[in-house]
Amino acid sequence: MPTRKNTAHAGEYPANLVSAVFGDIQRKSVDVHGLIAAMKTLPKEEESSLILRYAAKQSFGAIGNRLGLSEEGAQETIRRALRKLRHPSRSKMILMPANQKGE
Repeated sequence: MPTRKNTAHAGEYPANLVSAVFGDIQRKSVDVHGLIAAMKTLPKEEESSLILRYAAKQSFGAIGNRLGLSEEGAQETIRRALRKLRHPSRSKMILMPANQKGE
């Protein structure tokens, strides 16, 4: 699995991934550890594709080449992974309860 270290845009990650999953949600509402835990429940190909796209800023073509997929296959893998992270069973791992925001 790719690592997040040594990426030029690491300061944007995971905020850019959170935006992709939930849209314009306040970053304070997100538990980063929960996001990582939710990502680990995804199949490896989906987890890796999210890291490559949002942490390493790879193009869909580059992700496809790395994972043995077409560009369209990489796009679909990322869409599927984002959809799974939005599912209530995973989003409850990621979103903090209202009484814990900003603590």
